[in-house]
Amino acid sequence: MTPSSPAPPDPPAYGSTMPGSWEPAPVLIPRQVRDAARLMYVGAVIGAAGMLYYGFATSPSSVPQTFHFGDRNSAAYHAGVVFGAILFAAVVAGLWVWMALAVRRRKNWARIVSTVLFGLGGLRLLAGLLTPASVYTISWDLSWLVGLVAVILLFQRSSNEFFRKPISVPPPLGYGYPPYGPPG
Repeated sequence: MTPSSPAPPDPPAYGSTMPGSWEPAPVLIPRQVRDAARLMYVGAVIGAAGMLYYGFATSPSSVPQTFHFGDRNSAAYHAGVVFGAILFAAVVAGLWVWMALAVRRRKNWARIVSTVLFGLGGLRLLAGLLTPASVYTISWDLSWLVGLVAVILLFQRSSNEFFRKPISVPPPLGYGYPPYGPPG
């Protein structure tokens, strides 16, 4: 090789495709989907914060009692209320974050599940209208509004196009699995 000739190209890195091989083009996430996912993260924080506040700041004697047993003023009863609030906050935040991650990964089912969960949250919102305002009900209302905006963003035209299945382009001939059967 002479000093004036260019150096040969480096071989492809381990795990990368060979030049000229078929690879789908990267899909850009529309602004509406990105904003919806960010709002879902905000909803996770608001929902979890309200639930944790409820668990730690509410007196066990004022918690609605489903089953009538045990001393509502005992430390064990209070620990159960706190544990329940932490568990419920983790589930609520986990659902918000799971849906946000799945939406960003172009999963159309996540858009549908998010809408169903939003509808269930709306039922909870209606039930909350019968109770006096508290930090817990206000945080639930705020997280419901965040969910409303996120669902609206997820069903915008550019979002619909993002969630459609891409048209797959087959790889060029000569690639893929060999034909079945014995050779010849």
